Parts: sequence; C-alpha cells; structure tokens
Amino acid sequence: MKILFVCAGNTCRSVMAEYIMKKASLSLGHPGSFAVSSCGLFAVPGRGANPLTLQALGELGIDAAGHGTAGVNERIISEADLVLVMEMSQKQLLKAAYGKYGDKLFTLRGGR
Repeated sequence: MKILFVCAGNTCRSVMAEYIMKKASLSLGHPGSFAVSSCGLFAVPGRGANPLTLQALGELGIDAAGHGTAGVNERIISEADLVLVMEMSQKQLLKAAYGKYGDKLFTLRGGR
C-alpha cells in the first residue's frame, strides 16, 4: 500500500506524519508493507524539513535529516493508494486539481 501525506510546504506536518508512519510500520513488524511518502501543495522542491520538525522527530528517535521537500503533482497522487491531508482546505484544493482521484483523499482526522 502506498500512503501519501500532504500539507502546505512539506516541511512540518506531512514530514512528521511520513516519518512516524515509517517508524510505526517497522515497530509493528510490517516493514515493506507500506510505501510512505509526503509532499506539499506549495512546496519548493529540494528544501529540508523545518529544524523544529527535525528536533521533534529526533526526540522520538527518528532521523529525518535527509528529507527533501517535494511538490504535489498528478503522478504522485495517481500512484498513491491513500492520500491523507492535514486540513479540509487542502483536500478541497486537491479535489479541484485532481478530481478523478477524489476517492482516495481523506483528512488526517478522518473526514471524507
């Protein structure tokens, strides 16, 4: 299963969700069961995660220092089995741009 987390800039929330999910899949004994990635609606490709994000993840024993931001595009959306966004407004933007993939878009809080 390919899971994609989406936020605005791909420097904070989606990064944290991606790396925490990767760690959880390993902790639960399911390495390789999930391909997890993240991107941002307004991300500037190739930037790193926010230093506070890296610090917070580090406190959980997660190293995300190699993270590089990625912008959302149709290929990324089409390849994902599940797309989890942080806010309803982000979901609405994705639906407007990539409506044919609307059935795989959910807010992280569970809203359809």
